[in-house]
Amino acid sequence: MTSDSFNSAIERELVRPNWQLRFADEVEARFEYDTQPQTNRHMVVAGLIAALIYILFLINDYSFRPDEFWLSVLLRGLVVIPFGLPVLWAIYKGVSGAKREALMASTVVVAMVASCLIFISSKSSFLLFRYLLVRPDFGRG
Repeated sequence: MTSDSFNSAIERELVRPNWQLRFADEVEARFEYDTQPQTNRHMVVAGLIAALIYILFLINDYSFRPDEFWLSVLLRGLVVIPFGLPVLWAIYKGVSGAKREALMASTVVVAMVASCLIFISSKSSFLLFRYLLVRPDFGRG
């Protein structure tokens, strides 16, 4: 697909009804072909920065949840990061757009489940709103 035909294909796609949430397969494939290396590189850099920040939350866990600090170390350092680094490596090596997005979304899900486990397992008095956030009856009774 040449640049002119690609631009005209995009123009045709933009006049389609709003309820269609994706472009035609050939337009999607061309866009992915053109942007995949840069997108992969950006995702890997963002993922590494996010992993560093995620590990830095161990400082917060040590300060506010000392009773569950070793659980935090276990979940953050021995579950989430070992799960996420191979995902970033796969993206760095190059995967399709849909697979890339699914892999990155899976790391977010794993990190959030681990964070929730740390949060609900803590007995720290600093977590005043813990029951408001976790219990469906809003901490009453």
